[in-house]
This record gives sequence, C-alpha cells and structure tokens, in this order.
Amino acid sequence: MKRYISAILIPCLLLQLFGCYSFQNISSEELSNQKEMDDFTFFDNSGYKYLFKAKDYTISNDSIEGKGLKSKIDNDLERELFKGKFAISDMKSIQEDRFNFVNTSILVLAIVGTIYLLGKIFVENQDWGLNLGHL
Repeated sequence: MKRYISAILIPCLLLQLFGCYSFQNISSEELSNQKEMDDFTFFDNSGYKYLFKAKDYTISNDSIEGKGLKSKIDNDLERELFKGKFAISDMKSIQEDRFNFVNTSILVLAIVGTIYLLGKIFVENQDWGLNLGHL
C-alpha cells in the first residue's frame, strides 16, 4: 500500500516543485501592454521587492497602482502589506508568473515514462503463485 501512495505523492511533489508556472523576466513595455490578469513581482532600486496578485492592481499609462506584499530582497520572511502607486520607470526589474509549457511537458512525460517502466518491471518480476503444472 505504501508503494501506491508513494507512486502518487512523488509525481505530485515533482510537479509542484518543477512544474507549470515560473517567474520570468519581462520588459516594462510588455507590462504596459498586458491586461491585469497575471501575478507579477517587481524590484525597486532601494532593495525591496513587491508581489502583486492578479486583480489586485491596475496599469494606467506609465504607472501601476494596487495592493500587494512588500519585502526586503535579502529577507523574504519579513513581509508587510503595501498599497500605493509606482512609476514603471522606477522599477529595476519585473517578473511575471507565466505558464512554462516545455518544462511541464518534459516533467509529465518523464513521470509517465517512469511509472510505465516501473510497472512493467513489477509485472515481469511478479510471482503470481499459479501452479499450473499440477493440471
């Protein structure tokens, strides 16, 4: 029974750690042209990072207004709520939470392949306990 639980939990853990979404750097032009639908993080010049969740911010002209979490770049444990407005030009770098199709596809194929191979090895080495020689 433990094998079956492990067979389910390990692929789920791998998918969570290496899977679908990741933060990717984007330019300020890309941020200005997008609709307010994705999570994004930006870093300012004073050593802080700001995390904005989808629908918690609005982009207008050359600024972003909304509420999110503010933390020091070197100390992510001390977070505080932030509400305010920033000029896009004041941002040092911007990262957007995007779906990563390539990594997710490779991971899913690797998991399915591993499960298939383990299942095939298990079936070939299984002693079914059938004594057909007495018939």
